[in-house]
Amino acid sequence: MNLVNEMMFKIIGMPVSINYYKKFLLKKDKKGRFIFDESMKVMQFDVEETILQKEDEGVIESKIRSRGQGDSHSYNHEIRYL
Repeated sequence: MNLVNEMMFKIIGMPVSINYYKKFLLKKDKKGRFIFDESMKVMQFDVEETILQKEDEGVIESKIRSRGQGDSHSYNHEIRYL
């Protein structure tokens, strides 16, 4: 259903939120249990989210996310609409 809504919003020119989260890289062992894939390169970084006050009625959530390590960070402003 979300895919249909996003396609319609895109057709009529409204902003579309694109979210894809993959928090853990897992694989199944022979018993069917999920285990961490140790062959994957692991990198630790800091994530800080600041929730902003909503100014528009159509906005569900507005936040700024800082992500990085050491002196290097990237900043994203994410707005979710109804």
